[in-house]
Amino acid sequence: MENQIFNSLKSEITHEEILLTFISEHEFIIKVLNNLNLLNKKFQKLEIYENALNEIELLKKEIDILITFESHHQREEKVLFFSMEEKGIIHPTKVMRWEHHEIRQYTNDIKFFLDNINNENFILKKRDINFAIEQLVLDLEEHIYKENNILYSMAVNLFFDKKEWEKMKYECDKIGYPKYI
Repeated sequence: MENQIFNSLKSEITHEEILLTFISEHEFIIKVLNNLNLLNKKFQKLEIYENALNEIELLKKEIDILITFESHHQREEKVLFFSMEEKGIIHPTKVMRWEHHEIRQYTNDIKFFLDNINNENFILKKRDINFAIEQLVLDLEEHIYKENNILYSMAVNLFFDKKEWEKMKYECDKIGYPKYI
């Protein structure tokens, strides 16, 4: 979903290292979503539980990777969004927090469905998994687009002092980063 605005933002970021980190994490998340989508398409074609065990394990691994990105959401919410709210930007950060909540819910639902799928409920759970993955991919791609192209641009224009960015970086470091980046 990269476009001119996003590429322009990447080129104008100077000392806003946390935004570059968020963008880099988004790029990785998009790769995970693409893998998840491809695996789900293969999984949906299978009709017998025993033949789907490998795909179930692969789907679980991709979901587990997404779950490790909770620190990404925490850094955005507790550091960037909080800092923006202190400067009066409330509505966009509120929307992003709500979307994080929805993303967490879909991710947790998929994990639950995958952990509880068996021979007896295979067809029903397969449908549940398909719906949840399709929604997660759609919602998370749109969410990343909004953050990369709208919210981060707002942040670049909101924080002029390098010390503000350094403080946010320090707070982000305290929260931590996903192990996959």
